[in-house]
Amino acid sequence: AEAYYNLGNALIKMNEMDAALTAFRTAIILKPTDPMFYESLGSSLYAAGRADEAVVVYEEWLKQAPDNPVAKHMLIACTGENVPERASDDYVRNTFDRFSDDFDDDLKNLNYRAPLLVFEAMQDTLRDARGALDILDAGCGTGLCAAHFKPYAKRLEGVDLSPGMLEK
Repeated sequence: AEAYYNLGNALIKMNEMDAALTAFRTAIILKPTDPMFYESLGSSLYAAGRADEAVVVYEEWLKQAPDNPVAKHMLIACTGENVPERASDDYVRNTFDRFSDDFDDDLKNLNYRAPLLVFEAMQDTLRDARGALDILDAGCGTGLCAAHFKPYAKRLEGVDLSPGMLEK
């Protein structure tokens, strides 16, 4: 199953979509409990403009794993039905836990500047507060804002839904 999954990923990179979809489907047949296979097949179908087929994949995935937050999220994304105000905590936790190992490097490659921009927007507020503030970074991820705000903190705490991000 893993070999077919890897083949599917290689075929995607070679723009061989139909062959990749066949490889992902074969992986699912061989190991129908692996969520990674469903996610790859569904997202590949969606990317190919075949959302109706992706819906079937996500529904099948949910039969295998009824509580899987990624499957639930992706089904809603494809159908547009019962869209919540925001992604579920379980989906956010799962997604960011999976990205945590490479998160900081990926953001550097994207020239990610949000922590610096947040810090710059706070400059007038922080001006006379060096070492005096209790700061809470809600949704801190790997703590990229902390380096900017630390000089102004008497206490600096970060919280996040993702244990993987907090560990980093």
